[in-house]
Amino acid sequence: MCVTHTLKRLVGGLVMAAGLGAWACGSGGTSSYTIGGTLSGLASGQQVTLLDNGSDTLTLSASGSFTFTTPVTANGAYSVTVGAQPTGQTCTVNSGSGSGVTASVTTVGVTCVDNPILALLAGSSGGSGSADGTGAAARFSSPSGVAVDSAGTVYVADTGNSTIRKITAGGVVTTLAGTAGATGSADGTGAATRFYFPQGVAVDSAGNLYVADTSNSTIRKITPTGVVTTVVGSAFVVGFESGDLPGIIRYPYGVAISGSTLAFSSYDAILVVTKLR
Repeated sequence: MCVTHTLKRLVGGLVMAAGLGAWACGSGGTSSYTIGGTLSGLASGQQVTLLDNGSDTLTLSASGSFTFTTPVTANGAYSVTVGAQPTGQTCTVNSGSGSGVTASVTTVGVTCVDNPILALLAGSSGGSGSADGTGAAARFSSPSGVAVDSAGTVYVADTGNSTIRKITAGGVVTTLAGTAGATGSADGTGAATRFYFPQGVAVDSAGNLYVADTSNSTIRKITPTGVVTTVVGSAFVVGFESGDLPGIIRYPYGVAISGSTLAFSSYDAILVVTKLR
């Protein structure tokens, strides 16, 4: 806010006014300016405390515009920081400091985001077995590789059970392919298929799952409808033979897919399949 003073004098019986605004708003004036901005992302029921220049305190309980109570003097400085974070969130300040202030500031940005948390999705640490169900009621046996699709569905190579499991974002576990405790190599659908200690999984943009079927020395493909086929290697044939598929590979572990390129570890090597269809 700029304060403008005027000087009045009587000239020939008339009142004349001379503005001294320039003097009051320049050096020797009493100008001051407010500091504010916008808060976004604050969770419902939470509060964040902001500080300006380490002393002017402002506590906010909702997203939106804000202004500190104490203004800064002309040509002064401001520095907005977070004094106290909300529970479960972290707030950061953008464009929060400046000096030589000659106008009110409305461009300070404060953005709050939820903190990452570790939570149990499914299974029970130390409680092995094989059981479909929800959350802690489900059971796995030495699960290895995991992959997540665009919908948040998690796929698991349940190594000890020789099955492939599916977990929804809500923690509901089902067996996508294979039968717990029944090892071997068989293409087909659902429980009729067989795996032999699979250890790696990857999912492509179309929802197809690729499995490093380790002890079978093969790479298997599972469509979104649960149809299983063998795309690389031949069951129980161990070694390395490049060229046209199916080829020969040795005990694959990790697997990854990007576009039409499939990569996987195979014993002491990294192998790649290009132009995969």
